[in-house]
Amino acid sequence: MSPRSILGLALLLAGLPSCDSVEEPPSHRIAFDIQLGGESFRCGGRYDGVGVSGTTVEPLDARFYVHDVTLRTASGAEVPLELEQDQAWQRGSVALLDFADDTGRCETGSPQTRMEVVGTADTDEEIVGVAFTLGLPAEDNHIDAVRSPAPFNAPGMWWSWTGGFKYARIDVATDANPTWFLHLGATSCEGSPAQGFGCAWENLPRIELGAMNPDTQAVVLDLGRLYEASDLDASIDYETDFINGCMAFSGDPECAPIFERLGVEFEGDGAFEQRAFVAK
Repeated sequence: MSPRSILGLALLLAGLPSCDSVEEPPSHRIAFDIQLGGESFRCGGRYDGVGVSGTTVEPLDARFYVHDVTLRTASGAEVPLELEQDQAWQRGSVALLDFADDTGRCETGSPQTRMEVVGTADTDEEIVGVAFTLGLPAEDNHIDAVRSPAPFNAPGMWWSWTGGFKYARIDVATDANPTWFLHLGATSCEGSPAQGFGCAWENLPRIELGAMNPDTQAVVLDLGRLYEASDLDASIDYETDFINGCMAFSGDPECAPIFERLGVEFEGDGAFEQRAFVAK
């Protein structure tokens, strides 16, 4: 082969893509927020006209887990979002969202916040919707939070071996109650670490936002919608109700309207379409 031919072949090969170069799937940063009255719900704030009593609330805690995030494309395909494994807020298919910075009346013990889910999706199509499950997968729900890595070791997000994790924890102070709890989790669970656990009610709502552009909009938990049929100033009677708020437990009278708005069946009450999460 002549020197000129060798030079031409070298130039041709130089213009070809390397066999080792693999195009990475597109990355996505999906913003999340909690809002009340059109404002972001943050520690130190006061929010008026909440619930059926029109009470004023102040945040005490605001965190929740999500898993199995998927993106819906313009063609109707559901594409899994492969989460960035930062080992702090995201691990496996699970992400922790944290809106409480330990200021004001919040006492979570952690000033760090996290308001996005980050990952890649193997599609070049236009994204027109987002879906996720609120809470933890059943296989992760009964691990030992004390011995587990982040984000499963977040203080205050674990009930017990049997109860498992609090999928969502949103605590507020109201005009009448120093604390009104919202702790969502699996209930009526039985078992042991050695034998495994089973729960009658997993309470895992699948949230689907079918008209959303994650590049320009955020997934918003609208507390105004969530609390619209709840009386956050109601007093407990210690006969039918033993704690202010909803702890997801059997017979809790304050859970039914909350579950309905999350789209969760509360102990056989029927299935509902969620309306607490919106795209904004």
